Amino acid sequence: MKKLTFTLLFALMAIVSAQAAKVYLKIGEGRVTAESNLAVWVWEGKNNFCTNGWPGDKLTEKETIEGADYFVYTVNTEGSYNILFNNNQSSGTKQTKDIKGITGDCTFVLNNEWDGENWSYTKTEGAPGAVTPEPVETYTVQLRGAKYSWGTGAPAFTYNKETGEYVYEETETAKLAGDFKITIVDTNTWLHNDEFKGTLNNEWGFKDLYSGGSSANNMKITDAADYDKITLTVKKEGETWKLKIVGEKTDKVQITGVFNGWSQVDMVSNPNGTYTYEVEENMAALSEGFCILINGVHYAGNIALDLDGDAVDLKDNPVPGNNLTLIAEGDVASVILTVAKVGDKWTVKAATGKTSSVAGVDAAGVVIAAANGEIVVEGAQSVAVYTTAGALVSTDARTRVAAGLYIVRADNVVKKVIVK
Repeated sequence: MKKLTFTLLFALMAIVSAQAAKVYLKIGEGRVTAESNLAVWVWEGKNNFCTNGWPGDKLTEKETIEGADYFVYTVNTEGSYNILFNNNQSSGTKQTKDIKGITGDCTFVLNNEWDGENWSYTKTEGAPGAVTPEPVETYTVQLRGAKYSWGTGAPAFTYNKETGEYVYEETETAKLAGDFKITIVDTNTWLHNDEFKGTLNNEWGFKDLYSGGSSANNMKITDAADYDKITLTVKKEGETWKLKIVGEKTDKVQITGVFNGWSQVDMVSNPNGTYTYEVEENMAALSEGFCILINGVHYAGNIALDLDGDAVDLKDNPVPGNNLTLIAEGDVASVILTVAKVGDKWTVKAATGKTSSVAGVDAAGVVIAAANGEIVVEGAQSVAVYTTAGALVSTDARTRVAAGLYIVRADNVVKKVIVK
């Protein structure tokens, strides 16, 4: 009894683990036999996949696919199988020849032809209507060059089957400042385009590549080292190979001004794409002028920033002296400057960083007042009076000025003063 139980168990496991393949049969024009009397015989080696013995299982199940009727028969098999169709007669059998080595789904059309021994048929892999993709010819594409290798050991491009393109990403970008060519290894074709020389231009787009040439036709990107990553993309259109080169680099954003002796200091790059810098020491000197440098270009524009105000647009290559200014008054202990790129413009804003009551204690003995057309400062060792444009007016403790708004720096105290 136990032996029978295990035998049945293994048999059930085999059936469950088998992968079902479907056979589709369509009757062509005319009739080779009555449709109501067709059978299928399926086997592999000594294994009979039919439920019944010869001549096999009668075809009864049907499906209509794309307007055509098909008999459908399921074969439970893990591998390949053999098949034939017949007239469901154990004697006087008419049939197709043995059709061997089938795997997976398969479609047959039984034709109205009899050669004296067998029915004729056509066979297509897959279910009816299934489209067999055209085979795609791929190539081995390499980047060969002075900083890589001029031989077969050069790095290969990665084929993207979704786009049909070959891609190579270079993070050691300085290598592309040396001579290089694109090589199609399969045909030993060396490709170049003299336009891919000099400084990188991300507007190049795809350009045709040409075979042959000499070392004078080698490509090189002279400013490649300025980029963090350079992507080369190769594709074939017809008989023409094309190349596109695109560089990516992080903007270098710096700050410089009176507060740090006009030294150029990197701002902090943040994950959200902004750049920040916190000014704590000599914060009052922000009123005397500072600039933002972006990739070496000065950005300012004779702008007086409002602390905790809205961001303002920066102007590139400003007139010398047209700097940014900012007044931080009261208990402000640090200022955070934030630079961001919005569209094709750069902006800057100033926000209060830290606050401290200590600033008020230090300033307790300093008095800044305006009366009778004068600015008067008491209790300070050093004094500087500026216009809102940052122009120095006076360093005296008592200064007669025209009516208007002025910025007064007395030791570490900075205030806006209105003279009427």
